[in-house]
Amino acid sequence: MDRSDRHDPEPLPERPPEPPFPMPAMPPLGLIHALETRLRAWLKRRRET
Repeated sequence: MDRSDRHDPEPLPERPPEPPFPMPAMPPLGLIHALETRLRAWLKRRRET
C-alpha cells in the first residue's frame, strides 16, 4: 500500500487559542502543539508497521 492509498481517519488537533494576557507559568502553546502533533504522527507510524 503506498501513501496515496492511506486514509487518515483521525484529524489533527487544532492549536488552542491564546489567552488575552500571558500567564507567568504558562508553557509556550506553539511548542506544546508541535510536540503533540509530532508525537501523534510517530505513534501512527509505529501502529502501521
